[in-house]
Amino acid sequence: MSDQSTEQTPTEQSSTEPVPSATDDSAEGTSVFDTLRFDDPTAAQQTSAPQASTPKPRVRSGAIAWGLIVCATAVVVLLIVGVPANAAAFGAWTASLTPAVIVIIGVIALGAFILLMALLSLIRRGQRRRRATV
Repeated sequence: MSDQSTEQTPTEQSSTEPVPSATDDSAEGTSVFDTLRFDDPTAAQQTSAPQASTPKPRVRSGAIAWGLIVCATAVVVLLIVGVPANAAAFGAWTASLTPAVIVIIGVIALGAFILLMALLSLIRRGQRRRRATV
């Protein structure tokens, strides 16, 4: 017998065996066709339309709050750096700070951070209660 009789052509291969392609770039040598089999019943279930009972996406209040904080900080920095008179006044102000004033500013910043976390916690609790009652 010749070697040609033992080899299968692509049309003679079974339907579950993938046909290797010239563009197969997978790392382990498996075919790109291995990821989705048409005879697999779970593949059809995964691609079905979402059900009507899917919950609405929730508002990410933490992301909104941090986005506002970053935007406000950016505006303040641009106002300070953008105008030479403001930059000079800010430099003079920072040079005049004493250690006690720096500690007070740090305590105020920490208090503002704690207040922000408490407000976000209240918002999240309200979202959970609304979701539980719906």
